[in-house]
Amino acid sequence: MPKLWADSLEEHRALVRRRLVDAFLDLVDERGIEEVTVAAVAARAGLARSAVYNHVGHLHDLALWHAEQVMGDWLVGLQEVEDDDRGGWGPIEDVVRQSMAVFAADPLAGLDLAHHLDDDRAARLFTLLSPIMAHVHEAVAAGVASGDLVDEDPVELAGFVWATIAGYRPSVGDGRMPPGPAADTIVRLLGRAIRRNPPAAP
Repeated sequence: MPKLWADSLEEHRALVRRRLVDAFLDLVDERGIEEVTVAAVAARAGLARSAVYNHVGHLHDLALWHAEQVMGDWLVGLQEVEDDDRGGWGPIEDVVRQSMAVFAADPLAGLDLAHHLDDDRAARLFTLLSPIMAHVHEAVAAGVASGDLVDEDPVELAGFVWATIAGYRPSVGDGRMPPGPAADTIVRLLGRAIRRNPPAAP
């Protein structure tokens, strides 16, 4: 295993954190999150056990670091989508398809992660997710305002959209359902439910 080195202390800490997170994710995949130990993470990362405690107060902090990276990349991807001729429905479809891709790629997506965290860390996870949910609300509100989506309370409609997307997270995250077919199903069902003029069924 290559040695950890960097030009600054901050970069060194980032490298150590990345190695710890990668080791944690590998072990979660092999054993399940509740069976992962500090000693196992340290051994997999090639670090002394004491080094782990120099960086985290609890192993679940590694899950939160990973979630922070996932959420950040997810939001950037959503914000980079360009306007097209799908009108107010387009951003909703993009949220669905990108969400399924994120769930399929994230090693922790198949877990009910919040269930494994204490109250403080679960609250931090929700905070990380808040910008994604805000993006969904903004997209729905814009679609309602443009007349492309049904005339319902945007807050309630966004909650419905998000609940539908999140409902597919476990099965896509653990590989039971491929992300493409899952996205196609959600797009079809949501389209019929919330578009003002949904396309005719084939």
